[in-house]
Amino acid sequence: MIEKSVGIRADVYLSKYLKENGFENISRSFLQNNWEGIILVNGRTVKPSYKFRASDNVEIDEEVIKSRTRKVADENILQQKGALDIVFEDENILVVVKPKGIAMHPGVGNSKDTLANYVYYYLSNGKEYDQMLSRAGVVHRLDKAVSGLVVFAKNRKTQIYLQEQFQLRKVSKVYLAKISNDILPGSLRKYSPKKPLSLKEELEILENKDFETEDSWMLCEGYIRRSNRNRMKMRYSPFMIGGGKKAVTYIKPLDEKNLLVKIETGRMHQIRATFEYLGLKIVGDTLYASKNGGAIPKEIELESVLLSFLLPSGERLTFKLPK
Repeated sequence: MIEKSVGIRADVYLSKYLKENGFENISRSFLQNNWEGIILVNGRTVKPSYKFRASDNVEIDEEVIKSRTRKVADENILQQKGALDIVFEDENILVVVKPKGIAMHPGVGNSKDTLANYVYYYLSNGKEYDQMLSRAGVVHRLDKAVSGLVVFAKNRKTQIYLQEQFQLRKVSKVYLAKISNDILPGSLRKYSPKKPLSLKEELEILENKDFETEDSWMLCEGYIRRSNRNRMKMRYSPFMIGGGKKAVTYIKPLDEKNLLVKIETGRMHQIRATFEYLGLKIVGDTLYASKNGGAIPKEIELESVLLSFLLPSGERLTFKLPK
């Protein structure tokens, strides 16, 4: 037990821990209703009023917290009319362009004004909503400040299938990032083209090569874990440190300010944390503006410009921006 926490109530300690570790929207009532199994002292559940002793061993299960907050969000999701930029739709999927500044789905303390709310309303009014769907069909996510292509499932079977495709790294995902650096860092400079490249043409080339990169792309292969300095941030390292998860990222400069980014994995803040390690600054990303971090941005210049996946039938669907 940390000495400065001796005598502190378990609920007070847990609330402080959650705020410092990225769970800032969790309410006191949520903790009261979901106390069992979240925090263990010496291997057992204690009352919220329990006061810590010097010999106590404290464990907090973040996975339990995440699963229960997801359940609460699912149960409380609201139908809400909102604008949807629909790129493609059939009986199984809905592909839309997510705007910057809007969350993918509700969370604890945030029940409306998300893309999932709008999709829920759209599908329900078309009498196509499958009540077995989780989070109105969300399959993957983009950060709130990021824009671009996302896919929603319209039935539970398709949702499970697509989630597995993302987990198995069988979905091709490409982003466009605009940076504020005056010059590219040395590690990227040798990949800089002699003249600006066309986004549309480069995406076509990538598609024609079955999304396989070649030596004009820089490979960043390492590990991502939560930052110790700022728990709202993630940290990239080329080495395995303290429970980091494997992250594979390819980067190709189109010019001095615009970079194509292809990610093989889907770690939280993968591109942003990798860019920070490389010394690249995405325009608008105040959170990653320094090692200690800054304000959480509403919009950053990072956009999902290509999404490609196989349907259960074996047919490949590929969506690109610009259209």
